[in-house]
Amino acid sequence: MRADAVARAVVPAASELLECAGRTGVVLVAFDAGAGRAHMRMFAPGEGVPEDPATGSAAVALGVWLVARGLLPADGAAEVTIDQGAEVGRPSTLELAVQAEGGRAVESSFGGRVVAVSSGTIAVPA
Repeated sequence: MRADAVARAVVPAASELLECAGRTGVVLVAFDAGAGRAHMRMFAPGEGVPEDPATGSAAVALGVWLVARGLLPADGAAEVTIDQGAEVGRPSTLELAVQAEGGRAVESSFGGRVVAVSSGTIAVPA
């Protein structure tokens, strides 16, 4: 993996992303198995997210995918550090943990630190 490969990726316009991915979004990943590190970018313009700076759901899915493809151990625990968000001025680091048995991920979780940029409340009708 070239550390800057994902950061240098030419990202299509939102209209082109919508055309190829619809509402599901697009995730770009560069993974270095030796270092246990990934650089990820996630785009979901169909959901109003031009680029997400820290995508927990994509991180968890990445762990499952890496085990399924044999890029993480088939048995036992593995950890991956995921860098994301620098390209939109909100660098984040997610720590991914995956537990595998027999070549299948049986548990995947993540954690990390974020900087709050907004807050709100939800009013539940009576």
